[in-house]
Formats: sequence, structure tokens, C-alpha cells
Amino acid sequence: MSHNVLGPMFHGTARPIEVGAVITPGAHAANFNPGEEHAYATTSEVEARWYAEKAHQRRYTELERNSHLVPNGQWRDAVSQVQPRIYSVEPVGDVEKDPRDGDGGSRG
Repeated sequence: MSHNVLGPMFHGTARPIEVGAVITPGAHAANFNPGEEHAYATTSEVEARWYAEKAHQRRYTELERNSHLVPNGQWRDAVSQVQPRIYSVEPVGDVEKDPRDGDGGSRG
């Protein structure tokens, strides 16, 4: 079931995303549900900030756990890229309300 979304949509993450890139489901290990078939966005910038902070914590922990595998200079570069980020996004397909979310979360 798709529906129209009123207003801007936001995606929160810890990864840099290029302008014009398509956000795909399960593209990064920091996603909350690996193997998910949806990419998530929300109409709430506050909610997107929360997801970005969670993704940041998860990605930083992953890098820290594997730091012994990365040369020191590359470790610093990798960690410097891990920042909470919020992107204004536009759906490229159907958008449906996330059935697990009571507020503004959507998936597409």
C-alpha cells in the first residue's frame, strides 16, 4: 500500500552519501535490520537525528572492535568519516508507512 507523503523526508545515517545517490536497503552493516527489504526515511527531522546518532554509535563500535585489523592512519580516516548525518531525501518508488511505527516513519 503506497501513499503520498506531505512535506520533506529525512534519512539519518552515519555514512557519507553523495548528492543524487540512491539509498538502498541493507547497503551498510550499520543498518538496524540487515537483510531488510526497505530503505527508511521519516518526515521528522528529530527522528532522523535519533537514527543518525544510533547509526553513529553502532558504526563507531564496529570500527573500534576491528581497529586491530586497520593500520593506524587508516583507522583515523575511517573514524573521521563516522559522523551522524541527516539527509533530505526524495522517494524513487512507492512509500508506505512503517507498520511498526506509530508516528512519521516511512519505508520505500
